[in-house]
Amino acid sequence: MATSKSFHRLVFYQVSLIIILTGCDVFQPVTQNTYTERFALPGTIEVADGLYMDYSEINNLDWKEYLYWLDRIHGKESTQYKSALPDTNVWLQQDDSCWSVFTKLFFWNPAFNYSPVVGISQQQAMAYAQWRSDRVFENLLYRLNHLNLKISQDSNNYFSIAKYYNGEIDYLTTEERLDFYPEYTLPSSEQFQMALRYSDSVKERYSENTRSCEIPGSRLAQLPSTIGCPADEPENIENYARAFTSIPECAEKMPKALFHLHDNVREWLLDENTAAGGDWTHSTTTSDSVIFQTEPNAATGFRNVCVWRSVSVAP
Repeated sequence: MATSKSFHRLVFYQVSLIIILTGCDVFQPVTQNTYTERFALPGTIEVADGLYMDYSEINNLDWKEYLYWLDRIHGKESTQYKSALPDTNVWLQQDDSCWSVFTKLFFWNPAFNYSPVVGISQQQAMAYAQWRSDRVFENLLYRLNHLNLKISQDSNNYFSIAKYYNGEIDYLTTEERLDFYPEYTLPSSEQFQMALRYSDSVKERYSENTRSCEIPGSRLAQLPSTIGCPADEPENIENYARAFTSIPECAEKMPKALFHLHDNVREWLLDENTAAGGDWTHSTTTSDSVIFQTEPNAATGFRNVCVWRSVSVAP
């Protein structure tokens, strides 16, 4: 029986190959004619015809993997790496001073690896989505033996979808070009509403005791008084981390569900300066509302949607 962690996006780096694992059916053998149907888009569930969405928010471990790649390709002193760092000072904006220890605790402590990443701007979230598109497509090409595994990538020759279709990749093993590529983005407002309807309909299939394993977002705001303060006390860290997890303990019993659209963190949308969903500081009753937001905070994260795009649409 798979554990709840098997539902997660795990990235392992081996030589220059990135392998993203999210379940036993990922990376099934594909052919040129069927790859767009048989290649599993990592971390997602199909919520509508051709539209895939992450089953949970992008979490701290996902973002650390992103930073690892940026460090490996560009270096820690690069603009690319530094501009991708989350703003951990967003925790100082909370009224309760108990949250101040999260500036050093929440992103960097491994106990919170499976908590939704926060302190991320909309622009940073969009850059991650493009990076993810490149890495997933790169891995598909490796699986099809279209890329030379022996080439070590750096800041001058790293793979991207744009370079692939512009003929700028010199370590291809074939002149053949695939007709479609995966495009991860932030969801539009309409796609977010579609996901909410999908999520609510799917969860109705499960029993009440299974659905109740998700901790309502509005309860998280009460953690300092119910769990304890400061949060960095050893006996408190595990409880805080469990409360903020992006994957409920019962996830494996709900294989087609989307989690935390109504709570945990509000989520960035594709439209400029907009976010939607419930978060841990507010009631979840109006979680489908779209709000205007310009800056990152401790209650806003994001997840991606993905579609297969035709090469006729320039990446």
